[in-house]
Amino acid sequence: MIKIGRRGSTTGDVTVRGVQGHTAYPHLADNPTHHLVRMLNALTAEPLDQGSEHFQATTLQITTIDVGNPANNVIPGRARATFNIRFNDLHTSDSLDTWVRQTFDDALAVPA
Repeated sequence: MIKIGRRGSTTGDVTVRGVQGHTAYPHLADNPTHHLVRMLNALTAEPLDQGSEHFQATTLQITTIDVGNPANNVIPGRARATFNIRFNDLHTSDSLDTWVRQTFDDALAVPA
């Protein structure tokens, strides 16, 4: 088998900060997990491409989500996620960085 080049890989880490609080008083908190879920959903909602002549379609996988919260009645103050994008020759790391940032901005601009 002869292969042409390699697919690229880029990993993103995102941290959303909110305001920690008790679940009984959500109006006094700002739950970062709600924002993070909207952002990650926007990343995975549509395929980035259908592939190119020599490479399969670009894929994006969320690899971890963490809030570091052992309590079940506390709204966390921070939520983190990591994702990996395996991309073809239709993209570069820079173009994907721009796309991720714009996608996050757009996801947060829409009212929840």
